[in-house]
Amino acid sequence: MSPSATMQHVIQRLSTALSVGVMLGMLLSGCDQPLSERVTGTWDFHEGEALREDGMSMTLEPGGTGSLSSGDALAWMQYPNMTYVTITFADGSGNMTMRLTSDREGTLRIAGVLQALKRR
Repeated sequence: MSPSATMQHVIQRLSTALSVGVMLGMLLSGCDQPLSERVTGTWDFHEGEALREDGMSMTLEPGGTGSLSSGDALAWMQYPNMTYVTITFADGSGNMTMRLTSDREGTLRIAGVLQALKRR
């Protein structure tokens, strides 16, 4: 087998393995429901395994609206074929990125800081 044929064979095997890995990851993460349905609900902010002392939470409603427990209104949007949700403050003052790690847990990136979330 020539070196270029060998390289092409290796690339094809790696591509197949990556595809299988992505599919397994999607199955294990609960992708039987669209992300836009799995993200709705109330999410509590955590530090490690414990609730944050300030009791901060976020509620995301169907249709792309929501709020923080502090009273700030939010809008959220899932971009097609993306695994994350962008959350924007209703007054336009900033945004956050939420990513689910399971149906009950996720992370929220606020100003570059990763915050743990757990569904209520």
